[in-house]
Amino acid sequence: MIEQRPAQEMIANKPTIEARVKLILEQVPQTKGDDVLLIYHYLRRHSQVKLSFHQFKDLFFCVAFESITRARRRIQKLNPNLKPTKRVIHKRDNLEAANRAYYRPLGEF
Repeated sequence: MIEQRPAQEMIANKPTIEARVKLILEQVPQTKGDDVLLIYHYLRRHSQVKLSFHQFKDLFFCVAFESITRARRRIQKLNPNLKPTKRVIHKRDNLEAANRAYYRPLGEF
């Protein structure tokens, strides 16, 4: 399992992510209305992912990643023996709280 970074570190990266996304939106106008294309350009520029767009789309649309995580949450809710460790739950709670605090000001308009 991949070790997650502390919530504070992940939240500290949000402005960097936003700046990178803004730059892509400015430089590649097609990404303004296409999240798949936006994610593709982000990964190409800022990660080791070097797939062609067609390969990326095949991977991206193979299965909805959110569907996988929703299925995990439902299974774990119904099967307590498959729940994550208390340590993982604590880390998720911290990250969720940090995300709420970071995004709250934008939602208040």
